[in-house]
Amino acid sequence: MNNLAAALAGAGRKQEAIHVLKQAIETEPDLIYSYWQIVRLELQTSRPKDALTHAQDACKRDGCRDASALDILSLAYAANSDFDQAIQTARQAESLALSINVKDRIRQHLALYEKKKIPHE
Repeated sequence: MNNLAAALAGAGRKQEAIHVLKQAIETEPDLIYSYWQIVRLELQTSRPKDALTHAQDACKRDGCRDASALDILSLAYAANSDFDQAIQTARQAESLALSINVKDRIRQHLALYEKKKIPHE
């Protein structure tokens, strides 16, 4: 399902990709990666409330132990203008990040959140 969703998203058919991913998590709710793909697509299609709901659901399922996942959650908070929560979540992500590239990306996001701005990826 993820390959089909990626192909649809790549072809600009993001709503269809979201639909495919939602079907995937209905049949296999532990497909955490699918949740994060949905969140990214919902952020790209200006659906921040839906993105935040799916990001929070994914975090509940995987315990929010992954820096990149927490970074995406912080993006969802920022997209909903909850910059305090975005900052807190990004700091948590930064503390878990193992690679310099991930830490740098999170720090860039933090700098924007502190200015009440949303990163555009």
